[in-house]
Amino acid sequence: MSEDSARGSTRSPRAYGLASIGALAIASTLAAQAPPLSPNVPHDVATRGVPNNLPAMQAAFDRFSWQSFVALAWPARADGTPDPGRTIGQGGDASSVFERWPMAEDVFVPPATVPAPWGSPPHVPAACAAATRVFTMFTKAPATPAGVVSEFAQALSTGPLVDRNGEFVRYAVQLSRDAFDFIVNNRLYVPDAQGRFGTIAFPAGTLTGDRIGAITTKAAWKVLGAGDDRSRFHRTTAWVYTPAGDGVPESCVQKDLGLVGFHIAHKTQSRPQWIWSTFEQVDNAPPATAPRAATFYNPSCTGAACTPNVAVSPPWDPSKPGTPTQVTRVTPIADGTAAVNAQWQAALRAVDSSSPWQYYQLVATQWPTQPGDTKGVGMPAPQVVANTVIETFIQSGGRGAASSCVLCHRGATIFGSSTAADYSYLLLRAQAAGRARLP
Repeated sequence: MSEDSARGSTRSPRAYGLASIGALAIASTLAAQAPPLSPNVPHDVATRGVPNNLPAMQAAFDRFSWQSFVALAWPARADGTPDPGRTIGQGGDASSVFERWPMAEDVFVPPATVPAPWGSPPHVPAACAAATRVFTMFTKAPATPAGVVSEFAQALSTGPLVDRNGEFVRYAVQLSRDAFDFIVNNRLYVPDAQGRFGTIAFPAGTLTGDRIGAITTKAAWKVLGAGDDRSRFHRTTAWVYTPAGDGVPESCVQKDLGLVGFHIAHKTQSRPQWIWSTFEQVDNAPPATAPRAATFYNPSCTGAACTPNVAVSPPWDPSKPGTPTQVTRVTPIADGTAAVNAQWQAALRAVDSSSPWQYYQLVATQWPTQPGDTKGVGMPAPQVVANTVIETFIQSGGRGAASSCVLCHRGATIFGSSTAADYSYLLLRAQAAGRARLP
């Protein structure tokens, strides 16, 4: 760890210096290093020897993001651990490590109940009883416990995302072992226990030692249908659950799904404000400045419903085809991040030309340049980050989010209180006699 990381830098992004020729050369050198494809999740970002300028540091954090993404997407064995006998993408698609982690609804079960031990079959609604142990993934590994993808509204209740086939995109929030154990061991799945706990501080990953630290993921899945090239998606077959309400019938239907978006939030010792990484499938959306056909953009669309990045008004009924959402990317992917992407995509393609993982890209890594500012957001870089399929409707700000992971999560609190929850909205899911309104 560099002195900057160890002491907690007080530098702002601007203080790291402008993108000088020398700084860009360093960033390019880091990006050009042969990417290590490993099943080991990095415990913290390694900045030793990295010059304290913004391009070089951003390249180091982008490298950390890709290492994390590859490790979490690594083929999983039947027990959910990485398969040491395989390489990511080898033989095509496979069930991934992150998919075996418990979902948020496995930890926060209404009414407040002790969660099942790590590795247990998932908690599923009664309507999905038939899904028990019939979750069939496109993998050579044995069948795994049933999967239910139940959420369809985006962050801040901005509305659902609907693809060109009228299918609602679904979301799944999942937890690492360190995050799971912290919540379970401290009974934070019980609202009253949260209020008595005191300062919430999830475990942090450290460069030395065995602690990986708390990690939460949020995956966006689209139903694969007409016009979708399945070879370009990481795929799964899951039971898609829609709760009853406002004239919407309860349903649980088996669907083929493709991964289109993936958030990784990682609490580390050097960055207590967490490190925020966000990935997308490369065909999701075109730049706002050059619209073209994409998974979530139809250039032939005409009329009022074709305005980009606007959610359809309620009522919403995910059990029926909805009005497709037109999506464009408002903030371009930075040149330095694009260079890092090219290196990792090439490495993934070299493993197997049929690997779907070559079709994913890092949109951005947001990290605190002032990690010592533990009561704030640590002056994040970059300041604006938006995933087109997870923050579709707040890419330009709005609803108080400012298109920033850490700025949004700074407002996270425990259930029924203004007590800070260490940048995690998970604890708001604690339930006693009903379901909390989620951000």
